[in-house]
Formats: sequence, C-alpha cells, structure tokens
Amino acid sequence: MSQNGSVVKPVDVLEIIWKTLKDNYPMMEYAGVLDDCWLDEYRRKIVEVSDWASAYRLMEELVNRLNDYHTRLEWSGKPTLSTPPVKLAFVEEGLIVVAEADSSTSLKPGDIVLAVDGMNAMVLFRKLLKRAFGATVYAKRIWALNQMLIGDPESPVELTVYRHYMGVFNVRLVRRQRLKQDSVISYRMLDGGAGYIRIAAFTEGAGFIKIFDDALENLREARCLVIDVRDNGGGSDGLAEAAVGRFIDRPIICSINFQRRPGTDVHDKFIAVAKPRGPWQYKGKVAVLINAGCCSACEHFVSGMREAGALLVGEPTTGACGGSRPINLPGGAVLYVSKTFPIHGKTPSPLNGIKPHIKATPRLRDLQAGKDVVLEVALKTLLGL
Repeated sequence: MSQNGSVVKPVDVLEIIWKTLKDNYPMMEYAGVLDDCWLDEYRRKIVEVSDWASAYRLMEELVNRLNDYHTRLEWSGKPTLSTPPVKLAFVEEGLIVVAEADSSTSLKPGDIVLAVDGMNAMVLFRKLLKRAFGATVYAKRIWALNQMLIGDPESPVELTVYRHYMGVFNVRLVRRQRLKQDSVISYRMLDGGAGYIRIAAFTEGAGFIKIFDDALENLREARCLVIDVRDNGGGSDGLAEAAVGRFIDRPIICSINFQRRPGTDVHDKFIAVAKPRGPWQYKGKVAVLINAGCCSACEHFVSGMREAGALLVGEPTTGACGGSRPINLPGGAVLYVSKTFPIHGKTPSPLNGIKPHIKATPRLRDLQAGKDVVLEVALKTLLGL
C-alpha cells in the first residue's frame, strides 16, 4: 500500500495506532497499559501475516483490548456482518433464547441452544469468551453470544435447540438487519397503579423531548414509575439530561468528565449537570431497569437518575470512556479514540459499569413462562409487595 509516494507496511500503521492511542486515549494506565508490551506482542504477530485484511484484524484486536466501545478501528473493505433476528443470554449455565427481534422465527423465550451450524454451542461460547470484548463479564457474554451467530448478511445459520416438552429440533435462520423500532419511546399503565416508560435510545432531537413529556403527562397520576433503558445504546447526552430534568427540583450531576489534551498528560474537567425542567416534576418513586446493553448517553442518564434518587434494578451497565474523535491513519483506516474519562457516582464507570441497587437476572423458568423478572422485582420493591 502506498501513501504519498512511499510504501506503507502494516507494521507502520500498527506503530502509528499505538502512538495515537498513547497520545490521545484519556487514561491508558487505567486500562493496564504501563509500557509497550502490547505493541511488541502485536508487532510480532503482524510481521507474520502477508495481507492487509489479516493485519487490520490484528490491529483491531489490539484496540479492542481497551474494552472501550467508544474506541474502535475502521478500514476500507472491513466486512459488514449481521446476526439473525434472535437474542441469546447466558442463563443458569445455559445459552438461552431471550427474545426474537421479529416473528420470522419459530423460536420462543426459554429455548436452549445446543449447537450452531453443528458445532457445540457451549464449547464455542466459552472459547469466544476467552477473548471477548467488553468491560464487564456481562458485556463480554453479550459479545461472545453475538459472535457465535454473526456472519455475512443474508447468509443462513442453523441452530439446534431444546424446548421443554418438545425435545430437540433444528431451526434455520437468516442473518439480516434488525427491524427498525416504531418509536424510541413507548409507555403504558401496569397493574397496581404503576406507570412504565420504555426508552430505546436518546435520539430524534426535539421530537424526543416532546414524546417523553407526552408519555410522562399521560402517566402523571401513576403511583410509581418504571423507566426501562435496557439495551439502550445511547445517543445524545443533552436529551438524557432533559429526561432527568423531569424528576428533580434542583440541579444534579450526571457525570464528571476528564478530557485529555492530545499529546499531553493534562486533563480538563467538565461537569455535566441536569437541571429541573417543567412544567412539573414527577415526585413518585422511580425505578430504572438496566443491563450491559446500556451504553454512552444511556449511562449518562442512568447516573443522573441514580443521583436523582431512582432505584436501579437489573445488571451493571457496560462502562467505557466517553465521546470519540476520528483520527485518519496512513492507508485510509480511521481510528476512533475516546476523548474523556467519565466518573458516574463514586466509582469510575470505565471497566466497571454502573452497578444496580438491586441485582436481578432472568431465570430459565421465568423466560419459559414469559415473565420479565427484572420488571417484577422493580415493581415489588416500588409497591412494597
């Protein structure tokens, strides 16, 4: 590969990636990087490969060792991969179907996946888990489960599944893009006088604020409120703060961010504050449902709601450094690097996530019965049952 008349080798790009990370990443030491041992390890690996595709995969593997979803490597020709419309989870030492993204499959929550394209699913899962990307054990499990199913768009994958009372059978699925959700926000009343708001993402600009405010207005008389942000991948911090503002009567801190000045060890401190927002604030008890799918602006929201007094129920969020700046590399690749080191609460959230007040995870029998145990735990606590 040539760049401005000179030949660029994969090892040259690797060296630049490493220097770029050391000059820009907000806190390499926190991720365990004290010297150049990672660089030395991957330099030895890359000189042994003969093609750029393999070299880029190794470079990506190095970047992923930071376990930071805001820091990633992109390059021309990088494969676009998809998963079939099904979600799996690691439940009671089994690989269990949690939900379908649409109704195109015959799978049901509680089905146990035994094999993927004829390969033992648990053996494959544990192998992938050893090199999984993610800051917490929960995030690593999600990554490994996705990698089990991922492949070329529109390609088939066959699952061997066990269902209680039915036995073992095979299901052929197609890897395709997930169906777009109808709305980023939905709401309804639940039994016992509780209100429920689902926020799928902090997107859609001013439209988000109106939709959220309308949902809250319709649930104004609710005895208590559950806000479900599980698997919310983020969006706008400003929209997250606007949502928090409907539950507070004074300014509160959503996050404290330390942004590194590139090429130096100097960090500038920025405090993100949510302010009360009218026309009124909800005063009842609030629970927020969380899991490892909560990322970026969603963690900003979770942190703010915790500070506002909400009860967090579920599993820890993922945890990562904040923001991202693109940096062009020789050969056309782009390295996206986190800009800030955030603190959510008393414990830094990168590599830790935000922990719930009450840990709640699904059990196999709950999934088979169609129960949402995390929601049930939150309601029982809020309603004092």
